[in-house]
Amino acid sequence: MTKPQLGRRSIITYNRLARDLAALNYVLRVAKPSGMVGDLTLRQFNSIRHDANRLFCREVGMPRFHMIDLSRPHTVADFAIFVARLTMAATSFEERYAHVNEFADEDEAETAEATHLSSIDQLIPSATL
Repeated sequence: MTKPQLGRRSIITYNRLARDLAALNYVLRVAKPSGMVGDLTLRQFNSIRHDANRLFCREVGMPRFHMIDLSRPHTVADFAIFVARLTMAATSFEERYAHVNEFADEDEAETAEATHLSSIDQLIPSATL
């Protein structure tokens, strides 16, 4: 059974989501913060959650993630549960599609090439082109 293909934008969105989740998981597992989660972190998570909901909205069986209430305090344990649920959904999404990491290297190459070309344009006066 072949897996369905995702469009380029969906793949790029997934790769961005995966990088953000990797950063959150790294902080939770390596730095092992304690106490309460700050407002800025909760706002960032709400942004990640919004992107995940947009990406997963057409997927059967994928959970929906509700916005975290910024007016209530949240412990690191609460936040770790939110991150773990979102990470498991992203992993499940990745397993459904064989090609979600297809454009990761290509996007990095395009960005490097664009940066290189803009630096060349600055070095060479436009009159000589």
